[in-house]
Amino acid sequence: MPPNPFSLELRNRTGYICQSCLSSLNTKAVPRRFLPTILPPRTYSKIASKTLPKSASRAVPPISSAAEEDEHVEVNYFDEVGPGRLRRLRDSEEFSNALSGLDPEVEAMINELEHKLQDTAQLVKMLDKYGMKDKADELRQIYNMDRPSESTSTLWIPDDGWRTPYQRKHVAQLNSFLRSAKYINVDAVKPTDVKRTWKYYSAARRALSAAWDRVPAEVWDFLWRVLSWEGEGNPNRMSHIFILVKDMNAAGLALTESQQLTGIEAMFLEGYQAEAIDLWKKSVSALGSTPEHTTYREYWELGVRMCSLHGDLERAERAANVLFDSLPETDPRILIPLIRACAQKEETIDKAWELYLRLRELLGEDMQIEDYDEVIGSFLSTNHTEYGLQSFVDMMFSNPIDIRGRTRLPSSVGNQYFIGKWLKRLIGAGDLEGAYNVLKFMETRGIMGSAIQFNGLIGAWLRSGTADGLEKAEELGWAMINSRLMFVELRQRQAAVEWPLKLRVQATEDVAGLRFVPKATLETFSILAENYRTRGLQDRMDELWAAFNDAEISTDAFMMNQMIETYVQNAKFKTALEFYYSMTQKHHIVPNAHTFLALFNSLAVNRLIVKTEEHIEEDSVLSRRFFKEMVEYPWVFDGDWIHGALPRLVLHSFMKLRDYAGMLAASRAMRELFWFVPTEALLLELAAGTKATRSPSKRNMELMINSSKKIEVWLQQRHKELQAEGRSLENLTPEDRARELGLVLEKLIFFKATVPEEQLRPLYEQAAQEMGVYDIVITKDPETINRLRKLPPTKETPDM
Repeated sequence: MPPNPFSLELRNRTGYICQSCLSSLNTKAVPRRFLPTILPPRTYSKIASKTLPKSASRAVPPISSAAEEDEHVEVNYFDEVGPGRLRRLRDSEEFSNALSGLDPEVEAMINELEHKLQDTAQLVKMLDKYGMKDKADELRQIYNMDRPSESTSTLWIPDDGWRTPYQRKHVAQLNSFLRSAKYINVDAVKPTDVKRTWKYYSAARRALSAAWDRVPAEVWDFLWRVLSWEGEGNPNRMSHIFILVKDMNAAGLALTESQQLTGIEAMFLEGYQAEAIDLWKKSVSALGSTPEHTTYREYWELGVRMCSLHGDLERAERAANVLFDSLPETDPRILIPLIRACAQKEETIDKAWELYLRLRELLGEDMQIEDYDEVIGSFLSTNHTEYGLQSFVDMMFSNPIDIRGRTRLPSSVGNQYFIGKWLKRLIGAGDLEGAYNVLKFMETRGIMGSAIQFNGLIGAWLRSGTADGLEKAEELGWAMINSRLMFVELRQRQAAVEWPLKLRVQATEDVAGLRFVPKATLETFSILAENYRTRGLQDRMDELWAAFNDAEISTDAFMMNQMIETYVQNAKFKTALEFYYSMTQKHHIVPNAHTFLALFNSLAVNRLIVKTEEHIEEDSVLSRRFFKEMVEYPWVFDGDWIHGALPRLVLHSFMKLRDYAGMLAASRAMRELFWFVPTEALLLELAAGTKATRSPSKRNMELMINSSKKIEVWLQQRHKELQAEGRSLENLTPEDRARELGLVLEKLIFFKATVPEEQLRPLYEQAAQEMGVYDIVITKDPETINRLRKLPPTKETPDM
């Protein structure tokens, strides 16, 4: 264990070198570009004449010892100007300039730029002074300046007296930042302020360590107020404070009581727990001896938390009692860390329960659901499920019901509904292990959770994305599937005899503590199918589908859609098509909007980068067939997302195939059946092409701009036509506006087809016939339109 990193009352540790620094000293030296040469001939002769031990006969004498014996050391500096070529530098100043790695001309340009920025800052300040704040804000926006904080004084570290070029360089950089720091409002710190402050300060720490006392108190105060800012944008707050307190102690700066307390907490969180607790104990006279101390409450609360986490439960309880005895108004929730710590050990679990009862008594009606959640989580995380259940019962019932030690739970508790509410809360809070422990505990009390509850846990495990979660989800899901298959087998056996039978069967194999699981439902298969499809596990998907067939569960389109998408993802398009027709024609499964979304996505024009003419011809036939089946099957949209995604994909597919007759028939049919209204964004996509929208290159951007101009021209022309009729685009009803956008889409189709409507008419009628929409777009039969409409009953269907 390394010694205490910083000390308020402990020993000085300026001579301590950490292990990482020691290990870096043993690494092979990297050749430097600049080669200083030390030439003290008399010193070397003296050192060479000394008698060295045999083990050190090859050791190189340290440079520091030579410098101590000869005060007048001649140092020559060289700069490498080419391979094997060195140029001697005049003095240390020229060496410092060369060390920066910048050419003199570049350095002069940088200096000139800094002067211009300083002049700009002065100009902004004068504009603020004379009331021209608008112009000042404009300049701040151009040069990325923030408004100055009136409370921030001028910050500066003396730049003279630094011995090495390295020190002067980094001190200068830090001073440059501190000059701009006057625009940081320390009372309203932003995440970017913390990031920039730490960037420049951490880079200058090594240089400043040569003379910490040269850093003014104002600079330390500024650094503390920025780096100790409590906010979501400062995730490394405690790490920054830990280092800052060490540096402030090294500088001999007197810390405030609040800073001392925060420093102790930072030390603890940075891994120096024992040292932090020792320092906390030694600081009692300065920080928490009497309630009059401003840090009295925070001091003892910090002690409770640290000692609880460190496992010193006796000291943590004494600290809590000091608070309650001296400050009766202390928040009783300070007992929660102690309850959590006591619940970690079997020998102190009863103590944890006593502290929980004390917490309930002190809070009374002020005890919130979140407080119960903290206590329940403490018990469940340590497999003390019975205590967790008792706490949940206390939360749910006003009258106390003691269930501890009872092998049979009362009916108000021992039922699936009550357990379901607890599981739902645990899963929603992300405590999946606790939820699983609840299921195992209930099994010992003769209560098995429902399939819905098990499915919820399986889905949560899969969504977690962790390897352990995926493994447990699959294990539990297949256990439920095996339970379903066993039930089907028993049902088949019973159906084969003429009298009722009661068969004794063994329980399922022990699944991580569960011996009995409910039968899998359609939801169980659907959850696993979606996960396997997302992960591209074709073999597991086939295995799941085989088990699904044996489970004799009436299915819907969801499982079919998952299988189709899995086949398409694995480049098995023909298999996906055969599977689709097998399910719809032999098993009479009714497809839905998601089915046709998967089918249109399976077309070669939507899944391949390079398409042959054979692909185009095959997809032209399939796209019209898919659209015909999409129209004929009785289904309705089940969400707004699919209501916008399916028509968009259909139109893009026909355009990629250059089937403009089919595209026109599809757009008009979807207007009648889907109440489809093209958005301006979709019109732009169709005009420019999907490739232009996916790849924002210069050529594609020009294409999109030209397409938008084209659509704008069509809208202006239509606007003039409406004005001639005494109407305007701005005053149109939603139905009329939808009709106008539909006309713009048709103009776009005719423009892409490069033929007028009269020439496209025969092809259009043939496409309508093949796509099964002839009665919808040609004869416009109202009965057929109403029968095939895909909108749910609650969705408005205005007359077109």
